[in-house]
Amino acid sequence: VALQLALYGGIGLASPFVLYFIGDFVLPALRRNEKKLLMRAVVIGAGLFILGVVFCYYMMLHIALYAATNFSTWLNFGANEWRASAYIGFICKFMLGMGLGFELPVIILSLVKLGILSHQQLSKGRPYWLVANLVMSSMLTPPDPGTMILMALPLQLLYELSVLVAWIWDRRDRKQAEKDESESNNEDSPPTTPSQ
Repeated sequence: VALQLALYGGIGLASPFVLYFIGDFVLPALRRNEKKLLMRAVVIGAGLFILGVVFCYYMMLHIALYAATNFSTWLNFGANEWRASAYIGFICKFMLGMGLGFELPVIILSLVKLGILSHQQLSKGRPYWLVANLVMSSMLTPPDPGTMILMALPLQLLYELSVLVAWIWDRRDRKQAEKDESESNNEDSPPTTPSQ
């Protein structure tokens, strides 16, 4: 248990330095707007990761442990006590999975900004992402459908939020393109002389 806690704690403490060194290697190759996008994504991503861990710890962990205990009682082997290694491993895996799941909007919206994904592709991929959410939730939660759905629900809501933001960006870009096109058409048209 001490080694497990040291490993997870070490990963948590080292992650800012690892990200810094990766950024130090990648940043010189990026353009100015890509650097701004990357910095914004790192800051927002760190906040979302912490939000996901806090949400998991304060909202979902009690329900997941209660569901696991009830499930074991339902199967007639009544495991009301956990071994320390199993308990720490379950909690760390659960919180890490939820924190990484909350990174979803940053990844999706960064790909949208870079032009790799579009609003239409995200809308078409909705059923696939729902299945991926449920599969990931089933691997990270106890074997009961309630906890699995409880974990998949915020992840799906984050995906829908990402689709909405991508749609707003797409609509804003189209309006700006139409405005620029109409202004360039007005500048290209010859001035009219008043008739006598």
